[in-house]
Amino acid sequence: MNTFFIRAARIFTGAALLSFLLVTRGLYFPFITGKALYFRSMVEIALFCLLSYLIYNPGYWTVIKERLRHPVSIAVLAYAFFYVLTSLTGINPGFSFWSNFERAEGGFQIIHYVTFYVLLISTYTTKQHWKWLISFLLIETLYVMLYATAQAFGIAPSFFIGSASQVAGTLGNASYLGGYMIFIFFYLYWMSQNTKSVKTWTMLAWYTLWAIFVFYRSKTTAALGAVGIGGVVGLLLLIPHLHLYYFEKLNKKAKTFFYAFLVLLISFITFGSLFLVSAEKGGNILEAFNTRFWTWGSAYQGFLERPLLGYGAESFPSVFDMYYNPNHFGRESWFDRAHNIFIDELMNGGILLLLAYIGIFIAYYMSLKKIPSGIWRIIFLIMPLMFIIQGLTIFAILPTYLMLFLFLAFYTANTAGFLEETALSKLMTQRKQLTFTRAGGQAVIVLLLLTGFGLTYTIYRKNVLLITSAVYNAKNLDQALNDYEKALQYKSVVGQSELESSLFLFLQNAIQMAQKENPALPRDPNFMNRVLGMADKWYEPTIYPGIKNHYIYNLLYMAAFEATKNPQYSEKAKALAKTGEDYSPTRIEFIQIQARIAMEEGDQKELGRLRSKLQLLRPDLSI
Repeated sequence: MNTFFIRAARIFTGAALLSFLLVTRGLYFPFITGKALYFRSMVEIALFCLLSYLIYNPGYWTVIKERLRHPVSIAVLAYAFFYVLTSLTGINPGFSFWSNFERAEGGFQIIHYVTFYVLLISTYTTKQHWKWLISFLLIETLYVMLYATAQAFGIAPSFFIGSASQVAGTLGNASYLGGYMIFIFFYLYWMSQNTKSVKTWTMLAWYTLWAIFVFYRSKTTAALGAVGIGGVVGLLLLIPHLHLYYFEKLNKKAKTFFYAFLVLLISFITFGSLFLVSAEKGGNILEAFNTRFWTWGSAYQGFLERPLLGYGAESFPSVFDMYYNPNHFGRESWFDRAHNIFIDELMNGGILLLLAYIGIFIAYYMSLKKIPSGIWRIIFLIMPLMFIIQGLTIFAILPTYLMLFLFLAFYTANTAGFLEETALSKLMTQRKQLTFTRAGGQAVIVLLLLTGFGLTYTIYRKNVLLITSAVYNAKNLDQALNDYEKALQYKSVVGQSELESSLFLFLQNAIQMAQKENPALPRDPNFMNRVLGMADKWYEPTIYPGIKNHYIYNLLYMAAFEATKNPQYSEKAKALAKTGEDYSPTRIEFIQIQARIAMEEGDQKELGRLRSKLQLLRPDLSI
């Protein structure tokens, strides 16, 4: 019993990695919500077990304390502190801390990622522990790759989700899969260097070939570029090592051959990566990155407004809307991330958080000297480099963060030094007498665990209610509205904003379907009062985060006007569009709504103003 809690903490920490596999079709955003809720639950249980163990075995704290003093650990904890701090000082602290169903990030999730890191360095303290954990990760990745392979060949069972063009496995996005596989290659190589079994080595070789296929079929520009640049840097760093330890013993012809081979290999990796990236982007790389450049331009303008503490996590939509680049219209028009890990941190927490984030990598490279010189130091050097490169055009989310913190914990364990099994066993079996204080401490820990589970359940329940509500049937409108009412009234720290947008879209669809089936129905005051009354009740006049909900609510009133020609609805739609234009002057969506109303009302003066403005923003468009 004395070692039960520490072993349980280790098991539940490892079990958190199973979140990669979860695809919860019964939840809103099936590739994210289930993963996040499961991951949090495992981390909370593991933390409960570790704290319970420390109550009875405080001597083990010396092991944890030593690893918490590691430069990477200090940097990771500092990052978490500033992330939460800047979330609470942002423009929408509640949303910044709790996030939503679609992303499931924010300050609350960052606390769990960092807790996961602390659990790893606290419970996985021997080399054997890490061999078990990495073996577990590689085994579960087989399912991720099977899922991706089924997508690639179009033979996926009905319960699989995804397309054959860019496979994503169980991660939901090809970009996440590409970044995930980079770390898998690292662990495959580490395992191959820590086994003497020919059978195991052969299995790992076949596994690697399959992993290369899955990585390629993800067709992820960012990951392909990261591997290309990382490979070239690695080879360039490898040349002095090879010359010092191997080439010096060769004759002149052999040296020439090997150097020529390295030059060819570097050229192949460089131009091969460029070719694959170019092919994926239709032959024009710069054109494909235009949306990123426009988004970064909006982010820069936002940064000038709040340079020190930023806007708070999850608040980029507000910045994007305020400084919207009209070139986005007709392409990708709604962004909730800057698609650059450094710019995202800058927007989240200003210079303060960006420096804290960069500090993780500075601490990493400062402690790299603890890795013996040679191939392993080169590999450990290029791993963060590849992560950074692939993050220059995409953003971080659960699969990305999880692999990053897992890798950082693995690196910390390597550089802090693995414990010997005998020393650890002796430390773990030290017995301490149970006291009332310790029993009281465990009661507090249990209370915290129950609080965590309570939050998880309410978020899960809100998500289920949203799914239940988001189905329209013309014959049971009352039941649908009752379901939405029940879902909107349900108290949860996450999901209200998404429920509101779902409601507005549903009501808009209800009007349009009613008009199609019975043109007289929308003119029935009873029907329209029920529909718009429900929307008015739950509409929150806020532009944080972003103005998308306001826009959907605006479209609802536009649909009401077009179905009934009631001037009361056109005035409301016009006022909403004007509010949207005031907040986001360059958003063409609001110009279009006002133009449609002006044409309907024959207001040539207003129409002229809108046409002139549109010509300035996008000369290629017309009203």
